[in-house]
Amino acid sequence: MKMIKYVWGIFEYLPPVPNKNMFTNAQGACFYPFEHQGDIFTIDSDLWVDSVVEANYYPNSDVIRSEITSRDNTPDNKTIKLIAFYSKPSVSVLGSIDNVTLLEISHKSINALKSNYYNIGFDVVDITGLSGLANIGFDPEQLSDVDALKIKMSRWGLVVCARDAKKLAELFSILAPEHAPFIYLEIWMKKSKVIPKSI
Repeated sequence: MKMIKYVWGIFEYLPPVPNKNMFTNAQGACFYPFEHQGDIFTIDSDLWVDSVVEANYYPNSDVIRSEITSRDNTPDNKTIKLIAFYSKPSVSVLGSIDNVTLLEISHKSINALKSNYYNIGFDVVDITGLSGLANIGFDPEQLSDVDALKIKMSRWGLVVCARDAKKLAELFSILAPEHAPFIYLEIWMKKSKVIPKSI
């Protein structure tokens, strides 16, 4: 079945990047149940402490076009820019309850983006962008359910493959029904410029 990409959101943040050490495991709950120990490049704005430059959910065509044609929208090289894509068959509506309309992105546009962005993995979020990877507390029994999936994480702290991300989305929807449905998003990060060191 052919999958079509839709732009779910465009995000820009200032460091520091969320890190597993930033999360508080209160009352035995684990907020990042994976072995990865480095930075976590989630789109969840709640986890980027006081550093949200832009959080554009369900962007319109003008915003998307601007992002595709702009070759340098981080001139000071300090911000981290992420684009989240949602993939599904041919219907441009996300879910039957929220009725959010997403805009399809063409293969030509994807190829244009690839010159400025690269794929860093999959985030698993609810409809508000809250990340199930790092912003839901799991008790020991739930943690064993997550561990059983043997999810492989990328160096960016995100899920490596779509199949595993889909499994996590389904599991998170069961473990945290108040946030269901969870979806998995393909995350691309803008390539940073190389700034010459001062002499």
